[in-house]
Amino acid sequence: MSLETDVNRCIYDMVELVKNSVAADLLEARTVGALSLSDEQFKLLSQIVNRSLTTMADRTYTRVSNEIQNNTE
Repeated sequence: MSLETDVNRCIYDMVELVKNSVAADLLEARTVGALSLSDEQFKLLSQIVNRSLTTMADRTYTRVSNEIQNNTE
């Protein structure tokens, strides 16, 4: 595997871990009553967070790929 592939894989793995952690934390807060959301609100909030993290990851992949290519030319 290339350096670019390895780094981007690490970014992907990190983002998936963050998504899972945030979802678990939100669910726990909701379960203990620290967060009061309907099922629909909870689903929407989870979708917004996941979309934001995915967008951040996509931008990071592009930036990392560009940096690696610029430094290996």
